Amino acid sequence: MVKNIVTISLTIFITTLVVVLGAAVLQNQNMPATVNSILNSSQSSSQTAIKTINGNTSSVGPISSAVSSSSASFSGITAAQISAHNNINDCWVIVSGKVYNVTNFIPMHSGGANTIIPYCGKDATTAFDTKNGRGSHSQRAQNALQTYYVGNLGR
Repeated sequence: MVKNIVTISLTIFITTLVVVLGAAVLQNQNMPATVNSILNSSQSSSQTAIKTINGNTSSVGPISSAVSSSSASFSGITAAQISAHNNINDCWVIVSGKVYNVTNFIPMHSGGANTIIPYCGKDATTAFDTKNGRGSHSQRAQNALQTYYVGNLGR
């Protein structure tokens, strides 16, 4: 029963996320100007990462100093930047060199919040790949993780 509730909740969340992101893309037809203003605002203490999927560009959230104000190229998110997202209210994890913001998923995790929280701001590859030594995550869990993708781990 709990699995069904989690599955339904996750489905509703993903559907809502797709609708919200789709609406944001449709409303933001002037994205190149937005990207340029972000890249040129070196005085800003918080910048927004921009992600392009299949030609559609959308904002994926604040990343302090993740986007260089002097360069249009994005080389990845550093471990130091990820380590700032280290609590239940702001939780980013690294899995296989990719960065995920799992903050909204923590309360829905079937293994409980306490299985994710120790990895907030850290590399969780081994924990994710082995379910903390209890096997491996399902394909469904691996697919769900992709919905929280923020970017690649930089150097």
